[in-house]
Amino acid sequence: MHALRPDARRALRRALVAVLALAAAACEGGSGTASQPPAIASLNPATATQYDEDFTLTVNGSGFTQGAVVRWNGSERPTHFVSASQLTADITNADLQTPGTVQVTVYGGSRGTSNSMPLTVQSPVPEILFTSPERVVRATGAFTLRVLGGAFAQGSVVRWNGSDRPTTFVHPGELTAQIANADIQQAGTVQVTVFTPAPGGGTSNTHDFPVDVPPNPAAVVAGMSPSTVVAGVGGTITVTGNWFFPGVTRVQVTGMNTEPAVTVVSLTELRFTLAPENMPASGFSQVAVFNPPPGGGGASVPGGLRVDNPIPVLTAVTPTQAVAGQQTVEVRITGTGFVPDSYIRFDDLGRGPGYVSPTELRLVLEAGDLDQAGTFPITVTNFGIGGGVSNTLNFTVVSPPVN
Repeated sequence: MHALRPDARRALRRALVAVLALAAAACEGGSGTASQPPAIASLNPATATQYDEDFTLTVNGSGFTQGAVVRWNGSERPTHFVSASQLTADITNADLQTPGTVQVTVYGGSRGTSNSMPLTVQSPVPEILFTSPERVVRATGAFTLRVLGGAFAQGSVVRWNGSDRPTTFVHPGELTAQIANADIQQAGTVQVTVFTPAPGGGTSNTHDFPVDVPPNPAAVVAGMSPSTVVAGVGGTITVTGNWFFPGVTRVQVTGMNTEPAVTVVSLTELRFTLAPENMPASGFSQVAVFNPPPGGGGASVPGGLRVDNPIPVLTAVTPTQAVAGQQTVEVRITGTGFVPDSYIRFDDLGRGPGYVSPTELRLVLEAGDLDQAGTFPITVTNFGIGGGVSNTLNFTVVSPPVN
């Protein structure tokens, strides 16, 4: 065999390189696309819920090969080859702790990395089960509210009657919120909710949180002045002690149909008024000062209240005279110091009560009182404690005119 000329050897080498290139292309599939990276078309599921259980993610696309790996935000996850158009990957609860968008890719080794496909991890709707404390008393100072439930997330906010309060995420079952003293100045029911922002999230159920009226302390009584009043006159009485509150503390006096009007001057002083037309009868009455529930209670004034009957004073009688022989005449007696049991005497004979008001009495004279002419005295007596006999006014019975 003759040796090849140099130009012939060069031509042979070029032919061998071409054959080897064709052989390599045939091993790779001969299509001219074997070196293209994998591609993702869709994910199933395309969304997940924060704190969810482990699940299997299906990745659909093309160009997948044995050994291809699904990546979760760039970190590889256990991957299972199904076909050139499908892979599955194991996603755990630990991958779902933070809401937001995860970028899913497929790494194909020498073939490169696929396009990125987003998967949204959504926050769940939060739920309130109970709070601690369960209730507070009005205006008792700032406090930390523990809200216990489920599906809370970083970024969840406790709302107090719809307004955000400074909130700390403790774990998915607990938040704490700072509630200011200004938030509990009014007694009533506050609506507590939790709001979690998107993705997902939303507003929780409403939890009613009571703000209670503080319990009233028992009223304490030290003394009362004056301790004596005049029936039909009344007056203002001052009580000293402690724990008297405007619009709260009440006074009761035995023998009165309604409670007297009360004015609280300070924590240690109040006044109540006995109106002339609304007073107990003469004698001794018990005076009780108390605060109503919640809490509350009180005490009676030592010695109680003494009600004296006044000494009646007569100012006028109308009419002042009648004609003998008349059948009846109604006489109006005016003056002061009249009480319901004021007793009228006519011609020194008892005629009984005729009370109209503290300034008026009525006396009905019958035919027997008017059967003869003369001047007859009228007096009024108040019995009981205090009291006495009034001054005298005269009533005249004149003879009928002579025809």
